[in-house]
Amino acid sequence: MSDMTVTINEETDFIILKVRGFLDASNTGILGRALEKVLFKINKIIIDANDIGSIMTYGWWIVVAYLNIAREQNGDIVIARMNNKIEKVFRIMGFDKTIKAFSTIIDGARSFKNN
Repeated sequence: MSDMTVTINEETDFIILKVRGFLDASNTGILGRALEKVLFKINKIIIDANDIGSIMTYGWWIVVAYLNIAREQNGDIVIARMNNKIEKVFRIMGFDKTIKAFSTIIDGARSFKNN
């Protein structure tokens, strides 16, 4: 089992999930529980990916599953501050066509105002 933590920061109109560590099949439940906990409070979520060491395919699919729920509620889940390694996999796997990504938290937050 790889180490991973998720910290929840509630802002006025959105929530930031700060994810640290390695996201793989053994610990995607941690991210899933965090998303489930906050999604029904505020359906605009930024996943701060700056400290993610790696993310396996199943981790991306957890994000997509909750993204679909958020969008059904007129919300969104976006990714911010991906490192180059994570962003490369993100694009190669085609998730950039489904999940919005931003270089900063501020840009991610601004995207919610445009919805």
